[in-house]
Amino acid sequence: MKADRPAKGAPHPGFGSQHPQRFACVLLASAQPAPAGVKPFIKKHWKPIIAVVCAAAVAAAVLVPKNSAKPAAASAQYVETRPEKQNIVNSYSADGTITAADTYTVKPMVKGTVLTADFEVGDTVNKGDVLYTIDSSDMASSVEKAQLSLEQAQSSYDDAVDAQYIHSSVRGTVSSLKVKAGDVISAGQEVAVVRDDSTLLLTLDFPAADAITYFVGQSVGVTIDGTFETTTGTIQSISGADSLSSGNLAVRSVVIAVSNPGTLNTTMSGTASINGVSAMSSAHFTCQYEQIITAAASGTVAALCVREGSTVGVDTALVQLSSSSLTKQVKSASNSLRSAEISLDDTQRSMEDYTITSPISGTIIAKDVKVGDTVVSSSSTTETMCIIY
Repeated sequence: MKADRPAKGAPHPGFGSQHPQRFACVLLASAQPAPAGVKPFIKKHWKPIIAVVCAAAVAAAVLVPKNSAKPAAASAQYVETRPEKQNIVNSYSADGTITAADTYTVKPMVKGTVLTADFEVGDTVNKGDVLYTIDSSDMASSVEKAQLSLEQAQSSYDDAVDAQYIHSSVRGTVSSLKVKAGDVISAGQEVAVVRDDSTLLLTLDFPAADAITYFVGQSVGVTIDGTFETTTGTIQSISGADSLSSGNLAVRSVVIAVSNPGTLNTTMSGTASINGVSAMSSAHFTCQYEQIITAAASGTVAALCVREGSTVGVDTALVQLSSSSLTKQVKSASNSLRSAEISLDDTQRSMEDYTITSPISGTIIAKDVKVGDTVVSSSSTTETMCIIY
């Protein structure tokens, strides 16, 4: 049955603009008979085939969904713990040579005979342990001489310092000062008067007939004039010859010592009675000792160290002097004293070298000096006594 061909330019029945690919296939099928094989067909229509393949690839890339993401890993397991400080240890292994961490060679610093050496090779010693003792008898004599020199230097210095002062030679009260600050005095000049008023003396006349019966040390009753206070005294001396009183009566002088309680002075007077016999008259108290102090050297009075009426003891400084010669003496004595101190210190330190102690803790690996050996200290011949690792 022959189908009617549609009019030229009219659309093919069943085909329209909505099916262009199908229309193209129909046109290809209707234009020529089917080829004898696939290869000649592809060779003849390769361009349309490539276009179709490219279109299919693009459609596949757009329409086909991408592979889904990989499944999530299994849930992690966590363990809660308390943080703590720990050591990080790095280990290293290698070959090497073992040597001592510390090595000390003991050498003598003095000359002498070794008295003790109580250790042997292989012994372990601690720092400070005694290794050797060396005979130090010669150095001990040097230390003693240095000590004596120091004592002499100290005495000389004290004398030089004391020479700047005028001292009291007795205990008592300064009754008068004969100089003032700024005065220039010479050696032997009177400076002060010091009286010992701890014991006051009362010299009284008694009838000779009675006085010959008195004796030294006999107790006496003493009465203070004006206050009529009474105290006790002791006969210190009795004159051996008679004398005439104002009334032509033979009398003898009796010296009575009275301990001063602190209320008596030389301006006061008193009387006494011995065995019921009263003294012929009263008299003023006097000091038992009175010392006139003089300057031993010339100089200028730099200062007064006490005031009149002050109580002083033996060797109390009364006046300070100044002069160029005194200053030089003090300076020279001070230098000598310092030199003696340094000399003694050096000698005592040298004594320490006769006892040798271990400077480190370790093991004795060599002992070259034993008891009885004599060691010498010299920069050129110093020998090794022992070695400690």
